[in-house]
Amino acid sequence: MNELQNNLVLDHLYLAEIIAKNNNKKYNSSYDEVLSAAYFGLVSAANKFNSSISNNFKSYASDKINGAILDFFREQNWFSRCKIKKKRGELQDCFFQEEKEDNSYILEVLEKLPKRHKEVMNFYYIKNYKLDEIAEVFGLKKARISQILSEAKEQLRSMVSL
Repeated sequence: MNELQNNLVLDHLYLAEIIAKNNNKKYNSSYDEVLSAAYFGLVSAANKFNSSISNNFKSYASDKINGAILDFFREQNWFSRCKIKKKRGELQDCFFQEEKEDNSYILEVLEKLPKRHKEVMNFYYIKNYKLDEIAEVFGLKKARISQILSEAKEQLRSMVSL
């Protein structure tokens, strides 16, 4: 990396941290791992940025950072390329949309989850409730709802990988 690229990275570390924090909240994953992916995206953006094409490094880097984070999630088998959509500038997990493609397998796997886990996932992914809204519905704390979602995702991952 040359001096200009180093300066771009150093000047935009805050951007990688903000994007990592936002993605970490959405997907309840390890902040350090997401931040590492974000830094990787920032360095990649600095290496590939061509100032003769565009002067807006921040916008270019944001796209590269988000892409690197999505690649990280794909590598973790959380999403496949077809399960992630861009909608109004936000990333949307379309985990349950796969039901239309293979109802029997997905429904069979989901039925193995405990009732509360299925209900929480339904509120979060299908009805698009926020964690605090789900907590209010069930009379639980937001942290417990987050824990239930994490447990459900982990159970699904282990069932699917069998």
